[in-house]
Amino acid sequence: MDSNSDVEDDDYINEIAVEDTTNESGLKMELLNKLQDIKVRTETGGHKTDWDLPQIVVCGEQSSGKTSLLETISNEELLPKGDNIQTRCPIQLQLTRSLNNEKWVEFLHLPEGQRFTDMQEVKQVIENRNKEIVDANEFVSEKPIVLKLHSPAVMTDLTLVDLPGLRPSANDNDPADLSTRIENVVLTYLKKPNTIILVVVPATQDLENNSSLKFAQENADPRRARTIVVITKLEGAEKSNTVSNVYDALAGTKRTYNLGIIGVVNRFRNTDGSVISAKEASRIEKETLFKHFRPLATRNGLSYFLTRIGGLLIKQITNSLPKLKGLVEEQIFNLSEVLKSLGTKETDEQKRDRFLDYLHEFTIAYCGQIDGRKTGLRTDILPTSARIKHIWKDVFFPGIDKLEGGSNLPDTLIDNAILDTQGLQGVDGIVSVTDAFQHLVKEEIKKVQSLVLECARLVNKEMENAIETSHHPEAIRRYNNLTNRIASVTSDLIIQCFDECKRHLEDYIEAESCIAYSTEPAFVKKMSDASLELLQQLVAKFSETNVHDSSAPLQNAELLRTYIKKKICFYFDHVKECIKNYVPRAICCTLAYAVKKRLHKVLMKQVDGRSLKQSKETGEMIEEWLILMQESESLLIERNFTEKSLQSYLDAKEVIDSALASSQL
Repeated sequence: MDSNSDVEDDDYINEIAVEDTTNESGLKMELLNKLQDIKVRTETGGHKTDWDLPQIVVCGEQSSGKTSLLETISNEELLPKGDNIQTRCPIQLQLTRSLNNEKWVEFLHLPEGQRFTDMQEVKQVIENRNKEIVDANEFVSEKPIVLKLHSPAVMTDLTLVDLPGLRPSANDNDPADLSTRIENVVLTYLKKPNTIILVVVPATQDLENNSSLKFAQENADPRRARTIVVITKLEGAEKSNTVSNVYDALAGTKRTYNLGIIGVVNRFRNTDGSVISAKEASRIEKETLFKHFRPLATRNGLSYFLTRIGGLLIKQITNSLPKLKGLVEEQIFNLSEVLKSLGTKETDEQKRDRFLDYLHEFTIAYCGQIDGRKTGLRTDILPTSARIKHIWKDVFFPGIDKLEGGSNLPDTLIDNAILDTQGLQGVDGIVSVTDAFQHLVKEEIKKVQSLVLECARLVNKEMENAIETSHHPEAIRRYNNLTNRIASVTSDLIIQCFDECKRHLEDYIEAESCIAYSTEPAFVKKMSDASLELLQQLVAKFSETNVHDSSAPLQNAELLRTYIKKKICFYFDHVKECIKNYVPRAICCTLAYAVKKRLHKVLMKQVDGRSLKQSKETGEMIEEWLILMQESESLLIERNFTEKSLQSYLDAKEVIDSALASSQL
């Protein structure tokens, strides 16, 4: 277009632009845009908001005139066009009518302050985003592009969301389920209660057969309460013989929509490819309305359409502010609590005090689990003392009781033991079997040793498990280096005490197997009496044996085996009782209480952190405790994210409070 037509267009735009003497529309649209920006920034950062902001979403089939309508309102060709999908994600158009001659576009996802004055570059930004979506194998995305247009050519301050066009099927290069994916994205926006659904239908198509209208009604607005229909391309109704159908639709004789049906003429291209001026489009629009739709002319046309949708959006904004304020304040409270739980940044002096507190609290908590004092500990798990008691009750005592000594010894083993310990002594008849008994009883008592050591290992495991549940919750969240160091030092101490405990238990079992060194008078007498009784029984049976009987030696051997087995059983039962009484006390003393006794001293010596270490971040030599008190990377990221999200909600609250307090609202 030449410069004269541009001037004429500007004059015409000034004439038909929606007047707002109170500036109410501009202020509320500015409010909505600020809230939309905060919402998009917050969700882009990964925090899902529960705001249902008022918005007008524009949907329609491909080639319905949807893009042309948006460009008619903005008076700029800034959206990509073509036969393939040009909108692979929602585009939020924030249109602001500037009072000077400056014109520029900003994108919310690009660096703040980056402006575009060339509309071809604007199209390229959108096309680049489309390419990113395709390259990521998404093909369509629900994350919007926020495009802010400031221009004196804008008809009125207005915010619209251009949704991807519905299509019956995918192209060869697109995934087979692309149509379904697009429908899912569109539904995400249509289903929100505060959304005004603007469906674009060309005048060349029957309203009853429009798939976009059917889709909106069947899936999002069955009562047609939030839907406004815009019939575009009125100028083509006569040529396509659809004037009568369009008239009935505009008059609402066939089907009504709560927010109305409005017909408009978009700016379109001449046969030479040039776009007709806004003034020429308005002339054609008036001519078409008065020629074919005269009784309805005052309630149709671009100017009426802009007034209508602007009024609907302003009303929706006004009605939603109180509820929105409540949602924002609730989220501010929740995020403040999260931020409080993450802790605040501290000085080195504060960190040192907290460092020593953590060491002290860990010692108390860990030792408390051993003593059974759960002060300040988790209530959802048993303390270590209770778990150790379960080891005695469920593993140790039942295991000891099941063990039997001597009764199942093979005859050959007893015979070999007698021969090995007898040497050249003894002749057929009664022989001394004390050495054989000593040898066999040691082997039998070794059965107990494996059970004893297994229980010690189970106690050791519980001592290790107690480390994790003894850390202060805040230390776990904030200071991974410190908790790992405490865990490592404590684990080393437990291993050291376990080794000492194991050696003590092995020595004890060895001592219990040495019957020759038993000095307890009561036991010695009891053992002697039992041996004498068994021996008398043996002699009595031997005396009854006919020495000339060929089976006599066999009978003598059997009597010896019986004597040894019974004597071993007697001693084994005695040892079992001693072990049941001693081992739990020994393990608790040499392992559990040994760790408890040494823990504080070991921690203060090895984790005090006064030694110099090289910082990974700066390379400087600093005291180790400063490294131990460095917050974890995940926590720093979470706190930073929470702080930004909280600030976004605070900004939103400020905007809402300002709007509610303003007398203009």
